Amino acid sequence: MISHWIRLLEIATWFFTNHVSMQDCGSNIVRQSWSAMSLSDQESFADALGQIHASDLFPSYVDDHANPEIVSHNTGRFLQDHRTFLIRLEDDLFQHGWTGGVPYYDASIAGDNGHDIFHDTNLWDLLGGSNIDCLAAPFDSPVISDGEGGRFCAFRDLIQSNTLWDTECLRCIMTNVLDESIFSSTINAGIHAQVHQAVGGSMAMTNTSAGDPFFYLHHAYIDMLWASWQRLNGYGDHPTAEDCYQYDTYYEPLDQSSSNVEDTEAFVEQHGSYDPLHADDVQDLGLAESDIEAANDVAIRALRGETIDGY
Repeated sequence: MISHWIRLLEIATWFFTNHVSMQDCGSNIVRQSWSAMSLSDQESFADALGQIHASDLFPSYVDDHANPEIVSHNTGRFLQDHRTFLIRLEDDLFQHGWTGGVPYYDASIAGDNGHDIFHDTNLWDLLGGSNIDCLAAPFDSPVISDGEGGRFCAFRDLIQSNTLWDTECLRCIMTNVLDESIFSSTINAGIHAQVHQAVGGSMAMTNTSAGDPFFYLHHAYIDMLWASWQRLNGYGDHPTAEDCYQYDTYYEPLDQSSSNVEDTEAFVEQHGSYDPLHADDVQDLGLAESDIEAANDVAIRALRGETIDGY
């Protein structure tokens, strides 16, 4: 118990000394889409992240992400805690020669391409491999706790049958979901969890997902979605991402969808959702099938052009 509180104090001290209050970062960082980066920039980012992953520092990232008192899941702090978590990584990336911020992987591109997350082979090659029992160097360090004092390396098992929400679906959610808590829970149980499942392996479980370097590109994307929503709908009690960084692009609103989606089956066919074969796996992400059903319901209503501003 004492060590637990010492760790929380270390985290609080880090945020204070690095001025990550999310109120005054004073940064000119621009987070870029992975697909828009040059190969040399992709390699430079992967090299810096690989240095951190291979250091004694990285296991604390995995452990802290698994600790709900530091990084919350399925609560109102889900988006904010992961935003702060990424800023912490950016500070360490800067110390290892990368100053461009954490790039984001736009999963809707995979959705638009028939829900296939496998098309970007360069992404997986630079971040440790695709279907592999232990990621390739420099991401092969044993960074994930086994709960018994030992550690093992991250692994990956891409699930090609998983389908992902496409751009139209996400833009409709961005435009028509006006309540931030509904937006958060919909994104969490929707595109967020879909990608975790699609990548599989370590990414498919909350306690191990931060051991996969792709985790950080994915959560930069989730943060970009939230930043886009905030630009459209206001910031409420949450600080703006622009205080610390910008994105190279933001999702724009969709005035009115022409979608005629009437039920979940049609929605899955047109815009993507979970493969029923893998629905049970979401419990490893702290979700229930009812969370998925609720997210799909919100997405369908948004696609119909319905305004959603409360439960």
